Amino acid sequence: MTLSASPPSREETRAQIALRLGIALVLLVAAFMKAHQLATTPSLGEGLLHARWFNIAVIVFELFFGVWLIYGFHRKITWVASVLLFSLFASVSAFRFFSGEKSCGCFGTVEIPPLGTATFDAAVVALLFLFRPVSERNEQPSVSNLASFAFSWLVLSVPVVGVLLFSNFARVDASGAVVGHGRIVVLEPEQWIGKPCPILRHFVTSQNISQGKYRILLFRDQCEKCHAVLSDWRNLPPSEGWETVLINVSASAPPETLEIPNDWSTGELSRRYTWAVATPVILHVDGGVVQFVKKDF
Repeated sequence: MTLSASPPSREETRAQIALRLGIALVLLVAAFMKAHQLATTPSLGEGLLHARWFNIAVIVFELFFGVWLIYGFHRKITWVASVLLFSLFASVSAFRFFSGEKSCGCFGTVEIPPLGTATFDAAVVALLFLFRPVSERNEQPSVSNLASFAFSWLVLSVPVVGVLLFSNFARVDASGAVVGHGRIVVLEPEQWIGKPCPILRHFVTSQNISQGKYRILLFRDQCEKCHAVLSDWRNLPPSEGWETVLINVSASAPPETLEIPNDWSTGELSRRYTWAVATPVILHVDGGVVQFVKKDF
């Protein structure tokens, strides 16, 4: 497959061509990085901006518009659409910034501060106004060009959407057995209350958590909220009759800088799987049964 830009008319300057193709590159890179995140992460969070179906739709649109920009059809209409699109991007990034989110979510797992992307999007809008097209003469695309565009877009979109729709994620059943063929295991702690903790068999720890009372923190070593919870816990008086256990969900060992009181235990989840759960998660387990779950911080 070959993506080739349409020959520019006399009114399209080199700066306009560079801006158009630069925007196309940003959109295509963002689409593929979002697709990679969706293919490896079963849940991005709660709300419309994190919904899986919504992000798949965004990916398809970014691929469509990115390829459209490469072909360079209808410059004035495309210019208006670009201004509206990046104004919307800037607004969403600003919303994420004022909501306290750490990443804009624009480039998948690569965390970029929302304020940075809002500034970038606003700069793109400013550049679009600076290099605004003057006329649209001789820009009616031929049928063959439209067919080539459609083919290019479908070749990019169909495999991506197919992978996202058929991504396999496993889960744990009531007995703790992993059900499914995917290596990524989705954990849903809020459904465990009043039931035997299904992931005890996957804990790698010196403690026998199926007996006794345990206050468990599922954490990741790079999770800022997890470290905040740990800091708060260290300032709390000991819970009478309850032991504290820290379980690392990530594949890496806890960092040496992590300060853990001597009476706390540590462990990890089996590295055989990749565990999909938003950390931190607090569990109170009594005799192997989950009594309390807290995951919203």
